[in-house]
Amino acid sequence: MPQPTSIITVTLNTAIDRVLEVHDFHIGEHVLAREAMRYPAGKGINVSRALARIGRDNIATGFVGQAEMLEFDHLFSETGPGRAMCQLLAARGATRENITILDPKNHTDTHVRTTGYELTRRDVQRMVSKLGLLARQGSMVVFTGSLPPGLDMADFDTLLYVCIGGGAKVVLDVGGKLLADSTSLDMSGLANVEPEPVGGTGGSKMLWMVKPNRAELAEALGQPADALKDEAAVIDAGRRMARRVAWVVVTLGAEGALLFHQGHVWRGHCELSSDEVVNTVGCGDCMMAGMLDAQAAGKGPEDVLRWGIATATSNAALAGVAGFDRQRVTELAERCTIVDALSPSA
Repeated sequence: MPQPTSIITVTLNTAIDRVLEVHDFHIGEHVLAREAMRYPAGKGINVSRALARIGRDNIATGFVGQAEMLEFDHLFSETGPGRAMCQLLAARGATRENITILDPKNHTDTHVRTTGYELTRRDVQRMVSKLGLLARQGSMVVFTGSLPPGLDMADFDTLLYVCIGGGAKVVLDVGGKLLADSTSLDMSGLANVEPEPVGGTGGSKMLWMVKPNRAELAEALGQPADALKDEAAVIDAGRRMARRVAWVVVTLGAEGALLFHQGHVWRGHCELSSDEVVNTVGCGDCMMAGMLDAQAAGKGPEDVLRWGIATATSNAALAGVAGFDRQRVTELAERCTIVDALSPSA
């Protein structure tokens, strides 16, 4: 009997998100703030939480500052009905903070970011060992977000080699520069690898799925950030990326997303009225969770895209991140429109 698919999220640069409210905020003055929200974050952390909310067990690994470990443990202990197992590694130093200052009087928001822990060579080796234990045939390993100080692209490449060499399907939701580097790697000599063939190129696809937005896709392909303004340009760029990666999903914000797989291109969208949209934070991470859940359930490409968009839309309709339930995702999936983007009538 085949073993169930295991999903592992990897957040190398976790964060604490804080939202402060300051009435009539001015630079250079002493002000009194009300802390409106504080919660452990990071793209992979959000993916793990969203997976658990729709009932899919998963493992969350990566790094976190020693002092914040209990906050992350507590976050996952309260997430369900699926189980998100916290297997983060403690790093010396503090977890970085993303601070948003909201001014309700002047209707402004100011964003301040700190730099967190810096990894040592021992930390990097610990993560290599950790992923060597987790990445196996039948597992999906999801790398998201940015690299922390002390871990460079060569180290990141090593982590990819370990996962792919272990037989895992590797998924990336990273910036354009990191995506460009990762999709250019030659991993054809690794053991335990069953690559999908690339039609007409003579190569093989080692990365399993990537999820860039327009700007990240353009940067990964060496194009200007504003080069993909119209859908035709996005489709052309997505098809180029699909020569290197088995599944390519390009997110288009409120316009939905495009999915590229085995020479096909699908466009997906789920309509929400303006008064239904209350939040955009974490929607991309929730979309990733929905797609992974659909992949683990063995769904086809159209349903993978549909379930991903429905999960993202569920998040957009609620305050906070991953506050929805599976029933809400199911309801919105029925409202999603999925079409063949290459059809003349599309």
